[in-house]
Parts: sequence; structure tokens; C-alpha cells
Amino acid sequence: MKASRSFPAEFRKLFNTRALRWFYVAVIALSLAACAAYLTLMLQPAMQTAQLATADLLQTLGEPVKIFSPLLGILVMAGDWNSRDISTVFLLKPKRRAVFFAKLACAILMEALLLVVVLGLALIAGWGACFATGLPLVNDQAALLSVGARLGVEGGFGLLAGAAIASALLNAIAAAVVAVLQPQVIETALGYLPNGLGSWLQQASVTDAALNGADPAKAATAAAFWIAIPLLIGFIRNQRRDVG
Repeated sequence: MKASRSFPAEFRKLFNTRALRWFYVAVIALSLAACAAYLTLMLQPAMQTAQLATADLLQTLGEPVKIFSPLLGILVMAGDWNSRDISTVFLLKPKRRAVFFAKLACAILMEALLLVVVLGLALIAGWGACFATGLPLVNDQAALLSVGARLGVEGGFGLLAGAAIASALLNAIAAAVVAVLQPQVIETALGYLPNGLGSWLQQASVTDAALNGADPAKAATAAAFWIAIPLLIGFIRNQRRDVG
């Protein structure tokens, strides 16, 4: 069975699974709350000379999506294992590799869809606030592309890292713990390694290379450490793990 045949079933789970539905609701609610706080600040008397910027609205709305992108990857890749539905999945779709790659593709697609949603919300919020308050709206395409690229790169890395760790551990809770510790605790600890060794394993090396053309060798090593190696381990475990 090809991954393309497993994709429709896995795609439907993106909207049929309760945990994922609550995830979307929570992330969008946080994004809207952040946007409301930003607009409230901009409407304060001291800020009346300021301008609304679509790029700032996109940054504000997209930050929760970026922060929680690892959790999306975890829920998609490990949700069936935690709910014990994986035996039913493999019974209906015996080719485990097809299920694995379909889940990964669905996670990537959902992350992209969420970013498109927040872009739409940023445009709507900007136009609405401009119409309601009379504040000028700045549509700087270069700034908008820069913010969108950063959200895409950082959110994409987080998603793939979360999906990779979840597939390797086959446990959503354990993977979530690693995902929570990674941005601050693990990244900071890696910075203390001698002779700059930590920079070869930090997420910042990947984003700096993708956005600023920094050292591609460090980026490749960090991507292998957080994504490629865990994904390979996860792929092997998905093929061999007993679900009986």
C-alpha cells in the first residue's frame, strides 16, 4: 500500500481526533488573544502616533502556532500509539511505512494550513482595525515575507523535531516533555559545551542558515541530530514494534 493511499485516512484524523481539534481551538484562541492585546496596546493614547503593520500582526498571531508546532507533530505521529488505536490502523493498513510517511505528510500540511490561517487573520485584523480606528496600516511586503519565512522555518523545524522525537519514543507524553525542554533548557545547556560544540546541535544553527545564510554544516548537523536521526529511529521502531 502506497503512502498516497494512506494519506486520506490520516488526513481525516487531523479533524476527527478530539485531541487535535482541541489543539487547533487552543492555538487559534491564543493567537486571537495575542492579537487583541496587541491592538489594545496600539490604541492606547500614548501610541496614537503609531502605525499598524501587517507584519507585526502576523508575528503576533503566528507566534503561538510556531511555539506549539512540536506538539502538533507529536499528536499526529504518536496519537494512535497513546490511544492504543495503532493496532486497528495497522490491521486496516498493513504497510506500516505507508502509514508512517502519510502521518508525516499530514503533519507538515497541517502546519502550513495553520500558517495560512494566521496570515488571513492578520490581514483581516489589520484591515478591520484600520477601518474602525483610522490608524494607518502599513503593508510592507518585504517585512511580511521576512516574518512569514521566519515563522515557516522555525515552525517547520519545531514540527519536524516534534514528529521525529514522537516517532522515536512512540509516546506522546514523553515526546512532549522533550519538546518543552528543548527550546530553553536543552538549547541553553548545549551552549555551555566547550569549543562551540553546542552550536553544531542547536536549533538556532538551522534557522540562521535558512534565513541568514549561516554555516550550512552546523545546520545540517543540528537537523540530523533533532530530525533525521530520530526519524530514522522512529521509522525502524514503527516497522518492528509489536502492537499485539
